[in-house]
Amino acid sequence: MAGIGLASAYAGLRYGLPTLSERLHGLRFEPLDQPAGFRRLISNGGTSNGSFDPFIALAPTADRVRPSCRGLFEDAAPPGIVPAAYFSDYNCAYCRALGPRLEALQGVHVTLHELPLLGEGSTILAHAALAANLQEAHWPFHRALMSTPRPSPEAITPVALDLGLDPDRLRADMDAPEVATALTRSEALAALFGIYATPALVVGRTLVIGAVAAATLDRLTDQELADGPVPTCA
Repeated sequence: MAGIGLASAYAGLRYGLPTLSERLHGLRFEPLDQPAGFRRLISNGGTSNGSFDPFIALAPTADRVRPSCRGLFEDAAPPGIVPAAYFSDYNCAYCRALGPRLEALQGVHVTLHELPLLGEGSTILAHAALAANLQEAHWPFHRALMSTPRPSPEAITPVALDLGLDPDRLRADMDAPEVATALTRSEALAALFGIYATPALVVGRTLVIGAVAAATLDRLTDQELADGPVPTCA
């Protein structure tokens, strides 16, 4: 019993005592070293906040240049709307389930970040999705690829045609500077937040790595609204 008491005391010192709002929503957090004002979800009232495939990994690099978190969210969310950033890979099985949950959330504006960690095929598909963004079809292209049982580069042209896009322009745009810039920015943001796997989310000020239940997302959204404006990314 003494050991349990000591462990509990240590946890309180390490992570801080839960606020009233945290107790009401059944969530626990720990602060991130950076960016300032952000935190990580460490507990959600007894429901796992997700497991992830250990092979879906971006090894943290100590000497990586640490950028600001500018670009994490597309636009400033209006009052009552929680901004969220979603990092995914087209060959990540958990991402297939999480994407629809995010789009079904009320009061959340999601910014999609391509983070291809599972090899060359994932990288090619990420380039294609960002090229589709130049035809204002990033999310439709993303959904279509995620609904493909085994997405591969061979799906690019059929998906483009199904969506009414110009497939020749899309393939040419895969090498566009805007695509390379978007991928570099998302990778840098992942490094900044210590994201080493997909799926990963930054919901408001809270980092969540791995699969997450819809009920937990609902509680986290309520928590973010209760906690006020998200820290500014300088």
